[in-house]
Amino acid sequence: MLAAAVLGGEEREGCDTLEIAAGVQPAGSVVIAFDTEQSKPDQFDLAKRAATRAGVDVLPDWIECYNLSGTPPLFVRAMLCAKVADLRAKGVPIWFIVIDGIADLCADVNDLRESQELTNELHGVAREEDCAVIAVIHRNEGREADPSARGHLGKQLARKAAFNITLEKDANEVTVVYSTKNRGAPILKKNGPRFAWSDTVGMHVTVNAGETSEAGAADLRELAEEVFEGKELLRFTELQTAIMEARNKKDTWADKQIRDMLAADVVRKAGRGKYTLK
Repeated sequence: MLAAAVLGGEEREGCDTLEIAAGVQPAGSVVIAFDTEQSKPDQFDLAKRAATRAGVDVLPDWIECYNLSGTPPLFVRAMLCAKVADLRAKGVPIWFIVIDGIADLCADVNDLRESQELTNELHGVAREEDCAVIAVIHRNEGREADPSARGHLGKQLARKAAFNITLEKDANEVTVVYSTKNRGAPILKKNGPRFAWSDTVGMHVTVNAGETSEAGAADLRELAEEVFEGKELLRFTELQTAIMEARNKKDTWADKQIRDMLAADVVRKAGRGKYTLK
């Protein structure tokens, strides 16, 4: 969803960036993504979905993805430092760095000294390169699990981070994104973006709070049948316009309804940029 957002997905017709928006890209800058968790085929599939989400065929060269699964922690840290140093020497600015998952850069997430050293390294990169470092870490697991990020590493990252963003999945397999430990305004859980997997579109899609209820699905069905009345196929712009006119709403609201209809299996893509009722 980050890749889709930075590619301008929010401005592309029908794209769903899961409520993530990006600012203006610094001239000539690159995005660095280190993946220590996914296999190469899985990472390739993720990249393909990111491109699809953004409405492009392939990711551009300025998004650099590296698969480092199974690489020892010290090697991964050395590679990150070497990559940053190489870009600095070439005069290439970094827009932001994503590390998924940061725990694989630490031999022991419960070692206080090692956790402090790694956190300070990342903080130094962010400060010296004037870029954001987005570190993904799992929460505590097991019988005595709590909402905190894993071990001393999680605590150190939380202390240094400008934003601590939590992704939490509910019983309906809907993931909510929220953030209450920030150096700024919080994103309350009740207001946080939500997304869920859609078999119809083969990726996660944005959903509304409570939209999985029968009433919500019924409302979407009613709206879809209304705008498709007498029509078998509609192009995206035709469907968008029909929804706007039917409820006297703006285009952004109409776009959301189309995504929700796809997620709820109310409509489906019929190919060639057209949609039809299911």
